[in-house]
Amino acid sequence: MALLSVDQLSIHAEKEEGDIRLLKSVSLEMEKGEWTALMGPSGCGKTTLANAIMGFLKADTFCDYGTVTFDGIVNVPKQLGLDFLENDSFADVRGKRMAYVMQNVREAFDPTEKIGAQIAELYEEDGFFEKRKKAIAFLEKAQVKDPKKISRSSPLEVSPGELQKVMIMTALEKDPELVILDEPFSALDPLSKEQMIAELQKHEGMSVLLITHEPQTAKRLCQSILFMDEGTVSEKRKTADLSVEDMISRMEI
Repeated sequence: MALLSVDQLSIHAEKEEGDIRLLKSVSLEMEKGEWTALMGPSGCGKTTLANAIMGFLKADTFCDYGTVTFDGIVNVPKQLGLDFLENDSFADVRGKRMAYVMQNVREAFDPTEKIGAQIAELYEEDGFFEKRKKAIAFLEKAQVKDPKKISRSSPLEVSPGELQKVMIMTALEKDPELVILDEPFSALDPLSKEQMIAELQKHEGMSVLLITHEPQTAKRLCQSILFMDEGTVSEKRKTADLSVEDMISRMEI
């Protein structure tokens, strides 16, 4: 059985100018331990698909039909007229067995709360002083430039690159079985990128869905490529069968 299965998922957004079709009968499967790149032109629906898989559809965005299945747990993303919280099958696995690094990493943090306090929430069973100690150790492991300063800073005071490192490490903290990465290295310098790739690769058996516009990174890290175009997954190919030039031809870089 596939670890992740998306079946005929269709999503629309309700805008002032009318309904906009974002996903059109999207289907895909990922096996345990599989690293898959999701690639395609900008605006083709990659981030919408990631949000739908996780159950993070925006307030004006709805699922018409289709399901997302994670390790046998079936979820229907938010539908018009339904109470999302009462119909969320992924509530107990999201953030634990399945994790997500958003493209706009600032959206993942509360702008009114210090970074250290937000990291401390990962250790809810510990006391105050132990949480603070673990938060600093976490930031040191993330290899940010000044762990103590960043711990005392709000997200608005921290660079996008440092936030990306913190977000990747946060996603990995519970040793998830599936992590979705939406352009996770876009703000990182080459050394920091290599550090974060090394951290990801430490988690043996973890499945990764990597949304990227970097063909070289996809070819290096992933066994397969899912190509999207105009709201649907058009093809799945083995990475070994594709050249970097093949990938570039399928995207707008």
